[in-house]
Amino acid sequence: MVLSALPGVGERLAKKITAHFGDEQEALASLRCGDIARVAEIDGVSPKRALSLARLVAGDSGSFLATKEAERLHKNILTHIQSYASASATRQRMQLLMPVQDPTARREKSQAAINFAKACPERMIQLTAILKTLGQTRHSTERYERVVVSKAPMEHLKKWCRVLQPGSGETWKDYTVFKLVTWIGAGAPANPPKGWVVLGANPSPEMVVPERTIDWFRNNQRPLSALVALVGDAQKGDENQSFLSDIHTAVAGLERLPEWLNSIDEQGDLETIADVKDRLWKIAKGLEATVNDEVAEAMNNAKMNLSGSELLEALSDGAAFQRKLKQATSDVITDAMEAAKQRLAVELEGTGVRVPYSIFAKDWPAKVDRKVIDELDNALGVNLASGETERMLTLAKNLG
Repeated sequence: MVLSALPGVGERLAKKITAHFGDEQEALASLRCGDIARVAEIDGVSPKRALSLARLVAGDSGSFLATKEAERLHKNILTHIQSYASASATRQRMQLLMPVQDPTARREKSQAAINFAKACPERMIQLTAILKTLGQTRHSTERYERVVVSKAPMEHLKKWCRVLQPGSGETWKDYTVFKLVTWIGAGAPANPPKGWVVLGANPSPEMVVPERTIDWFRNNQRPLSALVALVGDAQKGDENQSFLSDIHTAVAGLERLPEWLNSIDEQGDLETIADVKDRLWKIAKGLEATVNDEVAEAMNNAKMNLSGSELLEALSDGAAFQRKLKQATSDVITDAMEAAKQRLAVELEGTGVRVPYSIFAKDWPAKVDRKVIDELDNALGVNLASGETERMLTLAKNLG
């Protein structure tokens, strides 16, 4: 079905509706769900017109409401039925209900619900509480910083982000001025820069602007949580109730939804990498201070064990005395530095970065090697950036 094929909808209105929703399929889906309020947001579309369009999409020709009296009666009946609805989304969708020639199927479903409420009153109360939180899902109206580069037209994405088509002679290097890029098709870099997503010629829609996919789940936590609760209820079984069976059939295939929702807020090792990166220099200076404190204590102990002649020698030649102390405590210095290295290895666990062979530029007084720490910082940054991109793509793929 296309919007322009609906009675009274010309090309101009069809384009306005499509632009409002981002693409035609999204618009048709909202109309089928009876999302009248969102359709009525479109300039020039009244709530009454939105309802009419929704009914047309739902398959109503309008022949049953041929007179004003029929319209009045229909409205009164709907108002009465809507008063029993648990959720606002249900009340809104009920506006699509139209008279049917054979009401048998509807009566059977209504009777099934009544039978279930009588047989399992407590579970019905629980389900009612869950269903009250159901509502229409919403896409974010936010424009994203991501730039989509594709030789094929991507007009439907222009509402959400910038879309560019590479010109003759242009390569991916011409687009490195952008921070976040999705490159679609041939000509992509072998090693994409930070923030880039490289996809094939026919990518999954949810992968093109992964931020939008993830935001959709974040912005619809309430209705999705209701679905999670229904998935949980399905695990209790149907109790031979067709009413329950219909509900559980509707959420079949969403068994992993709880896992996916949890994964949005789980950072995993990325949190570890970010935390270690933020504290790296503090960790390094702390290790340096610990080594020096341990060696200083060992030297003080060595001084206390000196004989009288050794003390006189110390007074006459301070440099020689320090060398002698260093020799006496060389094992302590080595052990302290090795212990510091092991403590750093513990800090780096889960980051994907290995501790270097040596982290000190000078053994006494101990001083961390700035170059080594900078290299560690860069390695953590690379892992963090690649991890964030990979995680975002994995999330978008799973959630899509």
